[in-house]
Amino acid sequence: MKILLFYLTLLTLTGCLKISIPGNNSDSKTTENKAECPEQPSQILSNKNVENIVLTNELLEQSGQVNAKKMIGYTFNATSGQEFTYETNDDICVWLYAPDTKLITDNKLTQTGKYIVQIGTIKGSKSFNINLGLDVQKIANSTPQSTPKPTIKAFYRPAPDVFVREHYIALNNRQYQETWDHLSPKFQSVAVSYSEYQKWWNSVNKIIIGDIKIVQQNTDTAIINADLSYQKYNNKPPVKDEKSNIHLIWSNQTNSWLLDSKSKP
Repeated sequence: MKILLFYLTLLTLTGCLKISIPGNNSDSKTTENKAECPEQPSQILSNKNVENIVLTNELLEQSGQVNAKKMIGYTFNATSGQEFTYETNDDICVWLYAPDTKLITDNKLTQTGKYIVQIGTIKGSKSFNINLGLDVQKIANSTPQSTPKPTIKAFYRPAPDVFVREHYIALNNRQYQETWDHLSPKFQSVAVSYSEYQKWWNSVNKIIIGDIKIVQQNTDTAIINADLSYQKYNNKPPVKDEKSNIHLIWSNQTNSWLLDSKSKP
């Protein structure tokens, strides 16, 4: 992890990735970063948001959620001469770093070693699905009559404790629409309405965020213990939130964690 973190810190930002999508007919299109995407990422990846993956000629599906302040990365090993492919229908930005830390503007890999795919967005919060592979186009061209290989599904769940911390940081920044979308329908009903939700949080001057840790986590649920206190505008001491256990559920619809309820430990 120390090597990876050092590697990420040294990233040289020089270009924007544009890669062709393999296909079996003339309707195949080219996937490119949206016109609004910058030529280089605006931030360096945090090693906690980087996942090691193994790429082959069978497309590997990955999913996650990014925003203007958080990017996700995937590292994989490749050999000089291989071709990298990605395909996505989501409005995200994709950059690819070579082993020598330079950004690549072509899908033909010229170095042997560890590559990094960096995924981000310009504004707001975006959930995404992306397929990644090596030499997929070569295999497709060499066996045009073969049955398409199935996509390998990788279930990626962003760290739930990080999600909760970023949720309360967003509340401190008055990003109410974003945080409202972090609530399950069940939890939204507790707040009665979005206007009531916004009104209550406007009464809080500051959320004091302490330790946040995972108590329990399964594939689609998690319990996070969050040390939170609320400083009102009345100059009284902060009020500690006694319901420090936050219950999360995974939403396949939004491809993200949702706050479902709170309880005392």
